[in-house]
Amino acid sequence: MRKSKILVLISIILTVSVLICSSIAAADIPAATGYDQALINICDFGAIPNDGKDDTSAFMLTINSSIKDSIYIPPGTYNITESIKLYDSMVVGAGTDKTVIIADLEKVRDPIVWMGGSAQLRDITIKFADHCINGTEISGERCGIVTTAKGERRLCKGGAVTNVRIQNVGTGIYSPITESILGLRPPEYVSGNKENWNGDATCFSTGFEGVTVLDFSFRGISMETFGRTGNVWRNIYLSSGKYEANTAIYFYNDESESSISEMTVADSKLKNGVRLIQSCGAQITNLTFVNTELVEDNTGFLYCDESSVVINNLTFKNSAPKNNKQAFIRLGDGTYRRVYYFPTNGFLRVYNMSILNPDLDIAPDSTQYMISRRNEYLSDYTVDIDNLRVVAPEALKAQYEAFNYDRDREIDLTLEGVAK
Repeated sequence: MRKSKILVLISIILTVSVLICSSIAAADIPAATGYDQALINICDFGAIPNDGKDDTSAFMLTINSSIKDSIYIPPGTYNITESIKLYDSMVVGAGTDKTVIIADLEKVRDPIVWMGGSAQLRDITIKFADHCINGTEISGERCGIVTTAKGERRLCKGGAVTNVRIQNVGTGIYSPITESILGLRPPEYVSGNKENWNGDATCFSTGFEGVTVLDFSFRGISMETFGRTGNVWRNIYLSSGKYEANTAIYFYNDESESSISEMTVADSKLKNGVRLIQSCGAQITNLTFVNTELVEDNTGFLYCDESSVVINNLTFKNSAPKNNKQAFIRLGDGTYRRVYYFPTNGFLRVYNMSILNPDLDIAPDSTQYMISRRNEYLSDYTVDIDNLRVVAPEALKAQYEAFNYDRDREIDLTLEGVAK
């Protein structure tokens, strides 16, 4: 008989990530920032901030024609009608509140920025014009960043996205499967022969720090790959804002060694919160949901399928399932299957889980689940949790502390270390 076990382990790991933002005057490029004098100023090539006119030609002359150059974009708002292509080059703005690029692109599958090689993007806000987003976007449409330069190689070692705000998009950061940079699956995948297609990751060994994705209509971050990744994520903030979105974070076949230090999902309405599918060896220091609502049944705030994941601190603030068809944690298949790896059983290890919903107005439901499992699940799924902390209204406190689980899915539950 299939069993999922919840054991007790104690560990607290705190990671502090410090962001350093440049302060740059609008008049010139000051030496105080240390590197600006060595950069190419895009305004020297015809870009004029805040005039409401198309600056695409200046971007084409500098960024899109540059290899291993460094380009500076002074404070102001710039307008483009073609994608920016970064390949082994660096683009630096004056800060997310100072340098803004607004894209008005005709093709829905053209992102604001293509990034490939060791490209770097820093201290800037990128967004689509309001009329470009209608709330019905799907995978690969209206992306802020796509992590492979069109027609070039993938984003890899040395690549970085630092202190960047991505706003009013379908998907904030999209890493598609190789050979499918327009969101399309390769023929081997479409025909059902998935296990025989050995595609590489389009993003690996890349650092993402201080990234904010606001008002996304499909996904905040969507990473898809058939290869190893090892990306590092620090201080990530996601909010679907005015849209009901698919998923805040979607890691599919994110093979191994991904590290997430701080990730917050806030003020969002989502079908799924964080979806991990065949994510092997993911390590998350702090994952927090704030004022987030699930808008679809048979889902969860954290949804793990064929994955092995370790989370130090999992926190829910004013975020909870609304009925017995939703859950804080949703499980799928337990077996991690890859054609060139031995199958392994999936597991989720959470050292500290906090449910902080003192004022949440949800009707009590005696069968509301903390953990549920998909009907057609396969194999065992082991879940280790320690130190459950509950702050909730009296009407919900009893069932939170009881930690109801989906017995029909054969989940064996042992819970200790509950802080009331």
